[in-house]
Amino acid sequence: KGNCMFSSLKHNLKGFLIHFGVDSFGAVQIIKFLQIQLVRQYFFRFRFNGDKEFIEEHYPSMEKYIANLIENYGFEGPIPRYGDWLAYDLIEKSYISKAYYALDAQIMGMLHYILGNYDKSEEYNDLYFEIRDDFRKTCIGEDGDLLPEYRKQTGYLLALYTDMFDDDE
Repeated sequence: KGNCMFSSLKHNLKGFLIHFGVDSFGAVQIIKFLQIQLVRQYFFRFRFNGDKEFIEEHYPSMEKYIANLIENYGFEGPIPRYGDWLAYDLIEKSYISKAYYALDAQIMGMLHYILGNYDKSEEYNDLYFEIRDDFRKTCIGEDGDLLPEYRKQTGYLLALYTDMFDDDE
């Protein structure tokens, strides 16, 4: 149900973007960015009004989105082209992408738990911890602090928001 609507929207949006001068690759990247936002919006909508039916209707498309990330991006996250356009200190885009990928996995685990899909919830929690472990290996030093290249406002905010630090760090 929700997948058909999204598929139609995706096709029309790509045509619209290409018509107005966005190349095909750019159009696909924008569509992927919008898919990321949908996962987060479903969760926040539930937190606001407790609407489980909305999640049930749309989680098949969220599942496809996460399956695409797993298949095509490993632990790097979906779109390393996009960075933090509000930060005055630039930070590596793959850092941002990886942090949000972990957040998406965490949210998917919560959504499945809300729906009573406890096995799926556990799978997504495992995925979150795999991404977190990779993040910790590549972005956090032995002293428990971010590596020097990530010690910026955005780096700390994302690491804290996505629970990348251990409690004692």
